[in-house]
Amino acid sequence: MKNQSTLFLIAFVACAIVGIIILQTNMEKRDSKAQFTIGILQTTSHPALDMAKEGFMKTISAELSGTADFVCRNALGSIDKLEHYAREYHENKTVNAIFALGTPAAQAIANIEKDKPIIIAAVTDPHELGLIYKHTNVTGSSDMTDPKYQINYLKQLMPQVKTVAIMYTATELNSSIVAKKMIEALLHAGLNPLEIAFDAESTLLASIDNALTNADVLFIPTDNTLSSMIQTIAQRAHKSKKPVWVCDNTLVAHQSILASYGIDYETNGIQAARAAIAVLTENKKPYEIAVTHAPKDILLINKKTLRELQLKVPVELEPWAKLV
Repeated sequence: MKNQSTLFLIAFVACAIVGIIILQTNMEKRDSKAQFTIGILQTTSHPALDMAKEGFMKTISAELSGTADFVCRNALGSIDKLEHYAREYHENKTVNAIFALGTPAAQAIANIEKDKPIIIAAVTDPHELGLIYKHTNVTGSSDMTDPKYQINYLKQLMPQVKTVAIMYTATELNSSIVAKKMIEALLHAGLNPLEIAFDAESTLLASIDNALTNADVLFIPTDNTLSSMIQTIAQRAHKSKKPVWVCDNTLVAHQSILASYGIDYETNGIQAARAAIAVLTENKKPYEIAVTHAPKDILLINKKTLRELQLKVPVELEPWAKLV
C-alpha cells in the first residue's frame, strides 16, 4: 500500500511538472505573438470597398495566424458618422492601427489621428490629399488608374470619338482629382473634354442628359456617389444609345456600360494588408513604406453593349481585352 502511495505521488508530481512545462510553453508561444486590434473605418457600402476589406481581412488573418482582431465601422456615406468613428478609434487605447477604406474615411481619421498607423485602400491620390508627408503615419494602397491608358483604349474601341463627357461628384476629392487628370490627358490627345461636376441628387438627371446629349461617350471616374447611382445613369445612357466608360470593374455588367479599365479591389486590399503587417510585425514606420498601386487589370468590355453599338474589338486591343 505504501509503495502504491509513493508511486501515485510520483506520478502526480510528474504530471504536475509536465503540465507546468506545457502551460509555460504555451504562454511563451502566446507571448511571442503580439495581439493586435485593427479598427476598420469604411466610407460606405459598395462592392469595391467590400472587396478591398475582404482582401485585407483575409490576408491579415492568414499571415498573422488569427492573432489580429478587427473592429469594423461603416459610416454608410455619413461624414458625421465618419468623424464620430474616427474619434472612437483615436481614443481607444486597444486599437493598434486603423484601416481606412475610401478617401472620406482616410481624411476623417488622418485629421485626428497623428500617432497610430493608418493603412489606406481605395484612395485615389493620397499625395494630392496631403496624407503623405515626411514623417506621415499613413501608408497603404492607391486605386489610381492611368488616364493615358484609358484614352488609348477608348480611341481604339471608338475611333470616331471626339467629345468625352467627364461626370464626377464635385464634393468627392478623389473623383475630382481623376477628372482633372483625365481632362488634361484628353486635351493632350486632341479630344474635347466636357466637364460636368455633379453636386446634388436633384440635378442628377439634368447632368446625365447634358453629358449624353453633348458628348460621344460618358466617362465616370472612381466616384462613390455616382457608382451608387449607376443604374439610373445606365438607363438614361441606354435610352440615348450612348456608351458609358467607368473605372470600377464591378460596374461593367450594367447595360450601356461599354468598358472599364479599373483595378481589382481585392488586390488593393491585399496590398494594404502587406503594409499593415510590415508596420505591426516588422517595426516599420508608415513613412518607410511607399504607397503601392494595384497592378493594372485587363480591359473589361461589356459584349452586349459592344453589340448594341455595333462596335468591334480591334485586333491590336485583343490581348488586353476581356469580354464579359
